[in-house]
Amino acid sequence: VQEVTGQPIVIGEIGGVYTGKDKVWQDWAFAQIRKRGMGLFYFCLNPDSDDTGGILLPDWTTTNDGKLAVDTR
Repeated sequence: VQEVTGQPIVIGEIGGVYTGKDKVWQDWAFAQIRKRGMGLFYFCLNPDSDDTGGILLPDWTTTNDGKLAVDTR
């Protein structure tokens, strides 16, 4: 636990399609991570990931604004 060790904690990877139940789960998970002062890496950047999609849309330039709107601070 971060409070005990004094070391930062970073989640190695979290992400998904960010729709339906997945969106509900991610919103909850990000709130918990933020509440505990932890960091994270969002999976993934590339749009051609079959099971999660990416932060980038298929043109590899435009961002998925829904995913970026999640407050992870």
